[in-house]
Amino acid sequence: LGVTKEVMLTDADGRYCGSVLVGDIHAAETDPIEPIAKLAHQQKAYLTPRATVKDALDMFAAEEADVLAVVTDDTNRRVIGRLSEAHALRRYGEELEKRNRAFVER
Repeated sequence: LGVTKEVMLTDADGRYCGSVLVGDIHAAETDPIEPIAKLAHQQKAYLTPRATVKDALDMFAAEEADVLAVVTDDTNRRVIGRLSEAHALRRYGEELEKRNRAFVER
């Protein structure tokens, strides 16, 4: 709990450019002055605030990712958060349960 497992990378202009697992950083047998970006994955896999839960779940499946960055928009790509697949699924389930309850109570 409370342990960082993944780091979101940004370029010199602050734009999202991928993520790196902390374990990969520690396990990498590379020159310490090599750019960390060489370990990056999900360079083009991110969500924007306009993404739906379906969009997010589709992206998780396509990328086989547990966590995705949430960025401002496709142009500026400023990281404003992250979304885990587990959280998305839990919230989706909660909303389905609310809707089902409301439907049954009618």
